[in-house]
Amino acid sequence: MPAVDLRVDEHPYPVTELRRVWTAFQAQTMPFLQGMPRKGQPPQPSPEAVVALLLLPPAERPGGAPSPDLWTDVLGIDVPPQRRAELLAAFSTIGAEIRRLRGLDLTDIHPAVVFRP
Repeated sequence: MPAVDLRVDEHPYPVTELRRVWTAFQAQTMPFLQGMPRKGQPPQPSPEAVVALLLLPPAERPGGAPSPDLWTDVLGIDVPPQRRAELLAAFSTIGAEIRRLRGLDLTDIHPAVVFRP
C-alpha cells in the first residue's frame, strides 16, 4: 500500500499540478502526520512549526498560492484568447465573488482548530 496517493490525472497540466500538490503535501501534511500520536508512545504536543502553518490562511501556506489565472484555475481549462474577453465579461461578478471569498480571513469569526493531544 502506498504511503501517499496524490491524484492529478484530471488536471489540464498534471505534471505541474503534481509538483504543486507534492510540495504542499510535504510542507503541510507530512509534518502534521509526523507529529501525530503513535501507538505505545505518550502523546506529544504538536510541533510549533505545524501549529504556525495551520494558523496561516490556505493561500499563504506553501504550495497554496492561488493561480495567477483565476479562470484557468476555476474552470480547469484553457480558454482561447478570442473567447477570454467574452467569458470574463459574462462571469465578471462570479469571478469577483470568488476572489473575495478566497481572500477572506475568518480567524476572527472561526479561529483555526489545532488539536493538542
